Amino acid sequence: MPTVIKLKRKPGRPGGDTDLRPDIIHAAEVAFATYGFDAASVRQIAHAADISPAGVLHHYGSKRRLYAEVLGRISESLKAQPALTQPTGPGDDSLHRVIDALLDWILENDLYARIILREIMENEERVQSARQWPLREGMQVIYGAVRTAIGAAPEDQISELLSLQLLGAAFLFFTGQPSHRSQTAVDVTGWEENFRALLIQTASCAIKADGNGDGL
Repeated sequence: MPTVIKLKRKPGRPGGDTDLRPDIIHAAEVAFATYGFDAASVRQIAHAADISPAGVLHHYGSKRRLYAEVLGRISESLKAQPALTQPTGPGDDSLHRVIDALLDWILENDLYARIILREIMENEERVQSARQWPLREGMQVIYGAVRTAIGAAPEDQISELLSLQLLGAAFLFFTGQPSHRSQTAVDVTGWEENFRALLIQTASCAIKADGNGDGL
């Protein structure tokens, strides 16, 4: 009887009903969070997912479509946060809950937070096609939560400005915390709790100073 030689599966050519999309998505999230859209390559993503570049393109068509899929997942993640989609404002307590929920989400979704930070800072094309931006719905969740918590009118820019301020401060704090902890000479015990309190206090003061925080 002849010997049967089993050939190893070539990368990107799964056998049976193997679904490699979760592996591709995770590899893409890591790559986009680490390098940004422009610097991340299909080859890097494919290598991390143990699939060929052709296999990645077979599933998603292009790097841009894969990136849009990741941004869409970020939006869905934000839309799944009750504290952000169902704020109980306006008032200090509501703003407190919104900020806490946002910080908790950032802590639980480090890759997503890094991608948002890069996307806001680096994506020039977003300005040209804001209505087609895959992350738009997720950002609207944050804007809406802050708007309700501070009692701002839909056309008032303060909710979006405050949201961006909160996001920027939170992203920089959490992404830079390892470096701060290794370089500072002071005791960093309780940094996270103190940062939360400071961020809430700063946001409340900013709203009251703006004159839109009558309910706070």
